[in-house]
Amino acid sequence: MQYLLLVIALAVSVVLAVRYVPMRGGGLFPDAMQQQMEQLEQMQDFQDREDPTRVDPEKLPDELSGEESTDKTYYRWRGDDGSWHYGDRPPAGVEYEPVEPNPVTTRPAEQLRGEAAGDQGKGSD
Repeated sequence: MQYLLLVIALAVSVVLAVRYVPMRGGGLFPDAMQQQMEQLEQMQDFQDREDPTRVDPEKLPDELSGEESTDKTYYRWRGDDGSWHYGDRPPAGVEYEPVEPNPVTTRPAEQLRGEAAGDQGKGSD
């Protein structure tokens, strides 16, 4: 009978110690184990999500489609500190003027690599 009470008291003390004595990192589990558990939860959340529906790029607004709109008007105005500010919607009560954005010219990387390779082959003979 004494041993039974001793085993019960020992079991209760172990359960209470696990419940109330924090380990490293302030949690019940060590840091590495806690991180692994969080990663597993994130993976489970990701797997539980439904597949996103595909969106037709033609139905997206110009800002999201990645294509530049040529009919957009931009403005510039002076701020309170005297510096120029630019945007597509000037604030109310400020004098502004429309500006024409500079065209962006791009060249393919292959063209740039070809020019660099051609320059390297030329020497000063």
